[in-house]
Amino acid sequence: MRIKELRIKENLSQIEMAKKLEISQEKYSRIETQVSKLDSNTLIKIADCFDVSLDYLCDRQWHNQVGYIPEDRRELVKEIIELNDNEIKEVKAFINGFKAGRSSGSDFNVFE
Repeated sequence: MRIKELRIKENLSQIEMAKKLEISQEKYSRIETQVSKLDSNTLIKIADCFDVSLDYLCDRQWHNQVGYIPEDRRELVKEIIELNDNEIKEVKAFINGFKAGRSSGSDFNVFE
């Protein structure tokens, strides 16, 4: 489980996490050290608190390889999700063109 890793990354204490989850600090500590089993509701609350998938939280392999989305990229991901089908096609074409230009070493510049 990545619970402790995520808590530390977010600069939260065990007490702060316990308050967020509405449980005692002692219970949270047992969860983090895997002494206590997690019920699905608490597991979901933890994943929601860190804005990660359950697969990522549980350190499972996932198919889309997204898992945890870094803070500085979340807004971009949200914008992409809201695109319609035609816009998605355009973005995919742009990305493919960008990658092709980058891998060939050309000076691909979309802002010209």
